[in-house]
Amino acid sequence: DPDTGEQIKQFGKLAFVDLAGSERLKSSGSSGEMIKETGQINKSLFTLGKVIACLDKGEAFVPYRDSKLTKLLMDSLGGSSTCVMVACCSPSARYIEETLSTLSYASRALNITNTPVVRLEPAQRLIEQLRSDNHGLRAENAQLRIQLGLPMSDKVRPSTAALRHA
Repeated sequence: DPDTGEQIKQFGKLAFVDLAGSERLKSSGSSGEMIKETGQINKSLFTLGKVIACLDKGEAFVPYRDSKLTKLLMDSLGGSSTCVMVACCSPSARYIEETLSTLSYASRALNITNTPVVRLEPAQRLIEQLRSDNHGLRAENAQLRIQLGLPMSDKVRPSTAALRHA
């Protein structure tokens, strides 16, 4: 804080997610437990696509709770955090479908608007709010003093009449 020299504690959330691309059961060679994991990856990616589509269209209801991935990324997808998405594509013609799908995700994600908010500890937030209120009241006081033709001073003592009514 520039006024007091106190250190202000701000905090945020950082999430790194590797989406791993859409997994095709035939081409991945999955078997046993890997089939279940591949299915879960595809379900999460499908739900992420639905969430991105809802946010892109500006729909009122967004199905964040349909998968763990989208629930974890709720702040990053149309929320109060800053989000960076890196889309990795293959130049090979063999993976053209996956590349087009990735680019489609990325182009829809570009239209999502987040409103980043600086997060403070509750006590720090209260202190900042009180300082802001104090500043506003001081400005209002100065304006009223100018209108009444009273001299400006750093410290204003309340009148005896104000003390009697308090």
